Amino acid sequence: MLVGEDVRGRLLALQIKSGMSWFRETAPGGWWFRPDAEHMAYWLNHSLPVAAMLYHPETGRCHWQLVNRQQERRR
Repeated sequence: MLVGEDVRGRLLALQIKSGMSWFRETAPGGWWFRPDAEHMAYWLNHSLPVAAMLYHPETGRCHWQLVNRQQERRR
């Protein structure tokens, strides 16, 4: 991770999802990713920070968001 010019060796867990089914529910400027409550609880209680990463096979792009309590309330 990089904070300013200070490089820090920290770990991050990734939950990677791939496929067009993850991009079905569009939203202004993007789409909604709605994991179930069981997955959210697991990620929020993990010992490492967790990022959800969605791979879009048609564009070849990855999109990510840190999983935190603010996203939990938006479900």
